Amino acid sequence: MQTMNFGKLLEMILILVLGGQQPKPAAPGPDMRLHVKHDVPLYVEIDPGALVAAGTTVPELKKAMAVAASRDGAAAYVAETIGAKPAAVKEAFTGVRRVGFWLLGWGEDDDNFRALLVIERSDMKTVIPPLVTGNTKIVRPAPNDPRRRQEGHMELSYNDIPIHGFGGRRGSAIWVTEHLGKVAIATDPLALHSFILNAKPAPGAATRKLQPRKPGAIVWAEVNAPTALNQFLMSLGRHDMREMLSITTFFDFPSWEQASLALTKDRLTVRIGIDPAGKLNSVLAPPSRRPALLAALPDDCDLALIVSLKDPNALWTHIRSGYAELMKVAGRPERKDDLQREFQEELGLDIQKDIVDNIVAGGVAVPVLKRERDIERNFAFLAQAKDSARAEVSLRKFVARAMRGSATPMTVGNAKVWANDEGKAALVGKLAVLGPTEGGSGVDRILKAVTAKSSEMGAILPKRFPGATSFGMFNPSFLLKGKDVGRLAGGLSFQSNTLKLEVDYNLAKIAAAFTETVEAAILRGKKTQAVNNLRLVAKAAQGYLSDYAKYPDTFAHMLKYAANDKSLFVSPVTGKPYVFNKKIAGMQVGTVPSRRTTVLAYEEPTAVSLYGGGHVVYLDGNVQWLDTARFKATVRPK
Repeated sequence: MQTMNFGKLLEMILILVLGGQQPKPAAPGPDMRLHVKHDVPLYVEIDPGALVAAGTTVPELKKAMAVAASRDGAAAYVAETIGAKPAAVKEAFTGVRRVGFWLLGWGEDDDNFRALLVIERSDMKTVIPPLVTGNTKIVRPAPNDPRRRQEGHMELSYNDIPIHGFGGRRGSAIWVTEHLGKVAIATDPLALHSFILNAKPAPGAATRKLQPRKPGAIVWAEVNAPTALNQFLMSLGRHDMREMLSITTFFDFPSWEQASLALTKDRLTVRIGIDPAGKLNSVLAPPSRRPALLAALPDDCDLALIVSLKDPNALWTHIRSGYAELMKVAGRPERKDDLQREFQEELGLDIQKDIVDNIVAGGVAVPVLKRERDIERNFAFLAQAKDSARAEVSLRKFVARAMRGSATPMTVGNAKVWANDEGKAALVGKLAVLGPTEGGSGVDRILKAVTAKSSEMGAILPKRFPGATSFGMFNPSFLLKGKDVGRLAGGLSFQSNTLKLEVDYNLAKIAAAFTETVEAAILRGKKTQAVNNLRLVAKAAQGYLSDYAKYPDTFAHMLKYAANDKSLFVSPVTGKPYVFNKKIAGMQVGTVPSRRTTVLAYEEPTAVSLYGGGHVVYLDGNVQWLDTARFKATVRPK
């Protein structure tokens, strides 16, 4: 098992791959999934060309890829990890057609796992020799000391194919090989043995059945649920396993079969096969019609989930039996009915009679979600009843117990409304809505959408997701410091023993937000570098002052005190040389009014407005970033 941060290394390699040149999607070829014959918990395949193709129709994505194309940070990380040169690392991961990743297994610790990454290049060029040549971490034994072993690199072989170990003591951190135009990276050499054996299947060799992949997918993933569940349970301790067995029983994980995920330029699709003999098959049975609750959602709703089932009683039976199992595992079998009893005591409702027997669809919505506290202030529970009279009786019971209010409602338009400091409840026909009074916009905005019949969600979402009977919407901007990435919309369906989740997203807005974030991070890095460089410039000026008892006339006089590094005198932010303050040229210490307020150098003024400000370094070595107005007032350029 590996001891380095292999996950971080994989992340950097993927950045290198996606930032490399790839003109078009991968052409049909041997299926990469066959490089590992046995079932694995997780397989992920990435097509960089499909991402580039998406960029031709989404300009924002093309710009985002251009921003990430330099790959300098990722190349530097990988190069430092294995001791290679950054240029060699970049070359190794350029022109990639496809990438396959296998999670082969894991243990109790986060860093205790086995994995294989295979990179299919668009040419047959070898890439490992440049990684070995000039490697800074390879310590070779002296010719006269045969007892000493080489460290930092180890070379093995399998079927006459070289296998190289890089990065750790005796080269044990990361293992790499290349064969038939593919580069394979693994946590151990045994994973590479499997790759070499299966890189070119023998004619007529039996192959396992593969799922059909979604055409045009940028990312394709497969999860073998039984294998993943077995591996997960084996990685747990005895106490944890006992609790996890209860949870797997509750969610009926043993009935989950093969799952897949496909990510295209505008949709995420997840499919999970369900064993028809399992408990979930009856729970997930879809209703014959879509929920009418969709028409209650405001068109600009920030968060909503509407669930509709054919037989809510099957779900309640499953929940009740699962809760009883959990109580048995906890050693408290006498508490198997606590869930129903506490519901009755807190809300005044009988789950079976007031909810399960009279509700055909339910959901939750947060129409306005700008900050985290809005979830508590603006949420609303929705329920679609079979019988409005029974729903009113249940609401009156809820108001009396949970809201401690009067059972007599107010009439607002065609709605019956109960409201006090404890909360708000409403009934419009067969639609029941519950929510808090504080904030209050949740219940109010839903009532407005229903009474005005202004919502178009009842028509839009079913059209976008045919066959779906449960739906959701989410605006994640509050998680992203207000960045607008568009609303996510999704539909859930269950047909032919397959649970399918589809989620639409706005790739243009996501790419634009990504670009903004990356550019801001790059600028922060450049500013940090600029501060460090300018401090060295100030030290160089001080060195000159110590030798000549006066300040230099130009940057050229300071070079030898800056190790002759001319790059220190060029701004990483603007790319232009800093400006030397000629007013201090030749001044002696006693003639300088104040080292703390006297400028030594500053950014090129013509470029400052593009960045909203610029750096200024003072004679005492202090460096400041000043906004445009303060910068101009400080340097007063002629």
